[in-house]
Amino acid sequence: MRKTLGLKEAAQAHVNRHGGVRLAARALQIDHAYLARLLSGEKDNPSDSVLRKLGLRKVVHYEPIAPVRTVLEFGGQQLEMK
Repeated sequence: MRKTLGLKEAAQAHVNRHGGVRLAARALQIDHAYLARLLSGEKDNPSDSVLRKLGLRKVVHYEPIAPVRTVLEFGGQQLEMK
């Protein structure tokens, strides 16, 4: 299983690696102010291009908000799956 890395963590790793926001932005070829907004959380939905430059990809998943109740009918009887 791959380790998940958040947007802020990935951006911060680049800043640490390059020695500052401006240097990281130059290396990534993105605007330094935009990188700063990603770090602060002001921006949280970058384009696929920016994600690729950060070494990330967006993965969306959905979770149930309530337990799912499943009832099966078998041989004239209803069976509830838990």
